[in-house]
Amino acid sequence: MAGVRFFYRFIPLRFSPKADKYVGMIISVENRSEEPKLLSADVVIKTPGQVGLDPSAVHKKGIKKIGRLNPGERKEVMVKIYALPTAQPGDYDIELYLNEHYLDYDKILARWKKEATLRVID
Repeated sequence: MAGVRFFYRFIPLRFSPKADKYVGMIISVENRSEEPKLLSADVVIKTPGQVGLDPSAVHKKGIKKIGRLNPGERKEVMVKIYALPTAQPGDYDIELYLNEHYLDYDKILARWKKEATLRVID
């Protein structure tokens, strides 16, 4: 991946909308190359339902600017995922894209994708 390593984790691992306000998707990025990188992450909730990136669960796509990472630097950012108390239990598919930008956030130089599954419980 051109010297960039990224992975994600959920805190908590399972999401109970009746008990938790939101679940945090922690995105960890490490620059293993010899040059600085300007990065951002796109999160897309693919499964239809009452899960989203805002408290009303309307927005299904979001962008998180990670910033400039120097060689060897590691950074973590959190994306909050919300659900309405009436959200159906089950697995919700999420696509996570890491974008490497050129000069500013308008120009994408490279893009990588990972797929995640968020489990919603009663």
